[in-house]
Parts: sequence; structure tokens; C-alpha cells
Amino acid sequence: MVAAFTEETTMPEPRDRDNSSTIGPADLRALAERRDPLGILSVYVDADPGAHDSDRRPWETELDVRMRDLAAEVKRDGPRERWQAFEQTRERVAALLDTAASPATSGRARVVFASLSDAWTAHDTFQLATTTEAILDQSPRIRPLVKLFRDGAPAGAVIVSRDAIEMVEVRLGYPERLGGPGFEGAAPDSREKKGPAAGNPARAQQTAPQRDRHEHHVDDRRERFLASAAATVADMAASRGWDELLLMGDPRLAGVVEDNLAAGSSGPRVSLLDINPGGLTDDELAAWMRGELAGLRSARRRERVQAVIGAAVQGRAGVTSADEVLVALAEGRVEALLYDEDVVLHGTRLPDGRLVALERAPAEIGAGEEPLLIERMIEMALATEAEVVPLSGTESDGLEQGVGAALRW
Repeated sequence: MVAAFTEETTMPEPRDRDNSSTIGPADLRALAERRDPLGILSVYVDADPGAHDSDRRPWETELDVRMRDLAAEVKRDGPRERWQAFEQTRERVAALLDTAASPATSGRARVVFASLSDAWTAHDTFQLATTTEAILDQSPRIRPLVKLFRDGAPAGAVIVSRDAIEMVEVRLGYPERLGGPGFEGAAPDSREKKGPAAGNPARAQQTAPQRDRHEHHVDDRRERFLASAAATVADMAASRGWDELLLMGDPRLAGVVEDNLAAGSSGPRVSLLDINPGGLTDDELAAWMRGELAGLRSARRRERVQAVIGAAVQGRAGVTSADEVLVALAEGRVEALLYDEDVVLHGTRLPDGRLVALERAPAEIGAGEEPLLIERMIEMALATEAEVVPLSGTESDGLEQGVGAALRW
């Protein structure tokens, strides 16, 4: 078991934009496999700093209502020992959230998992938006967490100027400036001349740099420097697991970096953007990067869905209905599970343990309803080391019931 899942109930010290994490993507499988016969309480809070509701934060009102409903359900269904364990766990989670949702704590999304049977607790914060919800189930509710990891996947930006490149990473919503090599061959008076500094990237696109004339040998040296810098960027991207790389700054010079990155056989997807992010704070730059990355990643997911649909039509390695996905998951054939993050599917667990979609379930004695079918699909996918891909908005168009899968065979 990883260090995140210790028998403790105290929150870690607030992160100071250091990108550290208590729960990481590698922990999803361990979370998916954890079970508690009494139940595990999963709580998500969207501590939006811009939202106010008199003296109470909006998430507190939402969470209070949900917790009261859960308490009433547990007390009604019994036994008494389970209700008592729930009340104790509820108090433990409330103490964690008092610290986690403090304005002094870094991060917007707050996540807490707590077991009713023992003192096991896992928790973390993310600089990303989420829903406010609470659920009691035999396993942790990781569906919203999968979306947080999707939206907060590590990505990099490289700002290219005549005299240096600067690398910036955004991970789980937190920005980190990583520095970068500088070019020592330019004369002091040969730096790029620009108009007024832009306050945001959109305005920066309208500011055309005015370049001084350079001796030809200086340009050659700069190109060699940029080629070497591209190797540094590629190494950084590989070591830190970037899936996307945004190239910005002087378009001509950034193009040299792009050409040298493209020469490699692997690495993150590269997007060359004709913008200058000068003048932005770290948080402003991170917010802009998150918006740009969201659009790029959404386009990639749409392409992936269409590839699955095309494969399914041709009878190849793709399926586009809940029942087909369940069969493939049970056989360990799923390479990537794709599902609409907003879809709600109910299923039936048959006496032999198999899951089927509710509306297609045979009327068998002993069959039981499964109200969290997507959650069970996610757990099955993680158990076989399949990729899990939440889809947003219209990205799932063409998938029956909003579910599909790319298959290994």
C-alpha cells in the first residue's frame, strides 16, 4: 500500500504550489480495490474562493444536506453499529474538511475518503474545480477523482525568446516555473525590441516584435542553441510525464524548437502558439494554460471516440454499448474505457457475479440492482490496467448510453 493510505486522520501541511500530492494517479487502482463491508465515506468539496453565501460557504450548505440524508439512510437501514460508525466517521471527515477547506489552504477541490470500519483515511487538494458531493459505498467513489486527474494531467509550456527559453509546468492545476537554458552569444544591444508589455496572452498576439539585424554567425549560433535547448525540453517532458507541450514566444524561434522536437520519435503532443505570455503572474499563466490545454485535450478525445466508433462499425477492436463494454471488461480485453462523465447508468449483478445493463437484464432469481454501474466499470478497467477516459459535453456523441471502449483484441 502506498504512503497515501496510512492509518491517520490529520491533514498534511498545505501545499505551497510545490506540486506535491498525497493521492496520485498511480493510487487509483489501490483505491478501486479497497473495500469495507460497513462502507467508505467519499467526500468532494468545491471550495470556490469566489463563491459566498452570507456567513456560510456554499459547499457547507450542500454537504450538510447530503450528510443528513446519508445519516437518515444509514439509521433507517441499520444495524445500529453501522450508524454509530458512520457518525464517528462523519465527525472525523468534518474535522479534516475544517482544515482542508480553510482559505489558508492551497487548492480548490478537496477530496477525503474515510473508512467506517477503521481509521483509514486518504485525502488531497487540487487547484481545479469539482462537484460538492458525499456518498457511502463499499468502495471509494473515484469517478470524480479520475476527472480531476484527467484535467490536471501534467503538461508543459516553453516560452522562447532570442536570449533564453523558459519552461513552465502545470500539474493538478498548480503552476511551477522550471527555468531553462539561456543563450550567451547575443550582444547586449541585440535583444528583441517590443511594444508595451501585454497584460494577457490575447493582447500579446497583437504585439509584433521588431527585430534588430544580426550578424549571420550569431543567427547560426542561436539556431544551434535552440536545437540543443529542444533536447533539454524533450528530456524534461519525458521525466515529468507531460502529455501536451505549448510552444510560445517568438514564432520564428519557437518554430526551430518545434522542428527539433518533431525530429524525435516520441514525446508529448506539441502545439505552436503565436502568443507572448509576458506580464502574467504564475496563477494567471496557469489559468490560461488550463484553458488552452482543455481545448486541445477535448479535440484529442473527440478523435479517440470517433476512432472507437469506426473500429466498432468495421467489427474491429472497438465497442460502443454498455453491455459490450461489460463483456470486454470481464474478459480483460479493454485497452481504454471511455464514458460520459455526466451519464448515470444502472445495472444488474447476476448470481454468478456478472454485471449487465439494467434494461437488458434477464429476470433471474437472485439478481441485484447495481446503481453505480459506471463506477463498477471504472474499477474493472483499473483492475486490468486499462486506461480510463472521462468524456465531457458532446465528446461522447455516437456512443450508445455514453459508454464505449477501445479493445486490446
